[in-house]
Amino acid sequence: MKRLGWQIALVAVLVVLAIVLQRRNRLPDSPERAVTSFFDAAEAGDDAAYLRLTDGELKTRLEATRREQGATAFRQALQQTAVGLKALNMIRTPESSEERVVLDVDLVYEDRSERQRFTLERRSGGWIITGLEAAEFYQPEVPYGTPVFEVPLPDRNGSEDASEAAQAPPAGE
Repeated sequence: MKRLGWQIALVAVLVVLAIVLQRRNRLPDSPERAVTSFFDAAEAGDDAAYLRLTDGELKTRLEATRREQGATAFRQALQQTAVGLKALNMIRTPESSEERVVLDVDLVYEDRSERQRFTLERRSGGWIITGLEAAEFYQPEVPYGTPVFEVPLPDRNGSEDASEAAQAPPAGE
């Protein structure tokens, strides 16, 4: 009887382990989520997850870079790319289709912005990055973190700034 209990427990543990491993290796369900996961893996220095999100020539180049630099230096370089990253803004380009998506990704840092073009393809179970162009650097017109103030709205008297209208004496005085 005890032996049957152990066998059932072992099967249950193996099923749970298989489900966890399957989910861990599953590709992201959207191109945008694939790019976000790519940068999350870079920030964590998780080179296995980073490479798992790529395929084709891109993956071949990245694996060659990892071999040349060594795994530790490669992970550190991945983490360095994510230092100071504040936001990702993604725009699908017109050449995108249901099976292949091209995203222009703005990487927003406190002191600069970069634009990179990602090519992704639908594969069984999700999206994978197959192309990545070199980043173009640019200075945004408004630096990241600049406070945004409410634009003054006209009050009921037609004044452009409600604060000016509040300071003006009432009509007839």
